[in-house]
Amino acid sequence: MSEKGKGTTSTQRIELPVRGMTCASCVNHVARALKRVPGVAEAQVNLATERATLILEDTLSDGLSLLPKAIEAVREAGYDVPTETVTLRIGGMSCASCVGRVEMALRDTPGVLEASVNFAAETAQVEYLPSVVRPHDLIQAVRQAGYEATIAEEEAPDALDQQRAAHEAQLRTLRLKIAVGALISIPVFLGSYPKLFPWVPDFLQNFVVLWALTTPVQFWVGWQFYKGAWAALKHRFADMNTLIAVGTSAAYAYSVALILFPQFFEAQGIVREVYFDTSTIIITLILVGRYLEAVARGRTSEAIRKLMGLQAKTARV
Repeated sequence: MSEKGKGTTSTQRIELPVRGMTCASCVNHVARALKRVPGVAEAQVNLATERATLILEDTLSDGLSLLPKAIEAVREAGYDVPTETVTLRIGGMSCASCVGRVEMALRDTPGVLEASVNFAAETAQVEYLPSVVRPHDLIQAVRQAGYEATIAEEEAPDALDQQRAAHEAQLRTLRLKIAVGALISIPVFLGSYPKLFPWVPDFLQNFVVLWALTTPVQFWVGWQFYKGAWAALKHRFADMNTLIAVGTSAAYAYSVALILFPQFFEAQGIVREVYFDTSTIIITLILVGRYLEAVARGRTSEAIRKLMGLQAKTARV
């Protein structure tokens, strides 16, 4: 997209496909329209190849911001710049901030004109210049942002069945983890407050027993939060997974330290109380929310597929 000269200066170039030109006057008309775009130093239009080459001003730091304006100028002149739209299926989004990161990653890709992400349907609509960027580049941009992407249009009927099966498997896993988390959270909560529940058996009031009960909830039931937080950390951002992982790990680690080093806490005058119930209950409740969210997304996606199936395959004009 940019070419370096023999000296120390560099010249930025952008190529646009232009359709609708039929003669030399069309070429001049398109060239004049492009030269009026702020930031364009020179415009060279080739009728044979139907392409326009924009030479940008040296002071312009980012030529990508000119693409929408250049395309608008060509279209206002009565010609067209062919663009394409692709639908990507996005995986790994867990909150609204993920939507913003995916959209930013797509919009920062050279050749992308517009990107809109639907969190409920887990899809992204991207308008792009096929002469500058390809769908594979868009997928790579999403993956570099820490999420998964595939081209929705290329999904065959059997791929849709596989997607439904994967969604059902995800729901089954969430139901199992919620059940395990709830079954463990109740005795951990009761055992953590013997003054409120004096009828609780003595062994449930033992800190080591509470530690043993909490560990599978922290690291198996809540594993997806650690996985999501690690993926976010690798890409130098934080999300809801980071918040949950850090918050519950702090309660768990503090409680473990209190069990392993009781003399230290006693010397500081700190009352020996563990907070295993905090981590187990938080993880379980948030998984319930994730389950309800997954059910809603599945119904939304299915409804969209049914609506798309109702569209006419042919039309008589």
